[in-house]
Amino acid sequence: YKTMLKGLLGAYDKDKYDFVVYHCNEEYRANELAQFVRNEVEDVTIHFEYIPVSIVAHTGPGTMGLGIVRKI
Repeated sequence: YKTMLKGLLGAYDKDKYDFVVYHCNEEYRANELAQFVRNEVEDVTIHFEYIPVSIVAHTGPGTMGLGIVRKI
């Protein structure tokens, strides 16, 4: 989790971006990652998205990711 977050913090601006936790049927681990981000980043908005099965077929079960997206 630390490595994923560290890679994004250089580009993250709370006024421009929200975080997204990507997962494939890993709600518990996705919530765990989101809580880690909430503990490390003040006043953060986090969205959850499913990773398509077409990607998980290549990466395997349990695949997760963390990203930032522009606020709408």
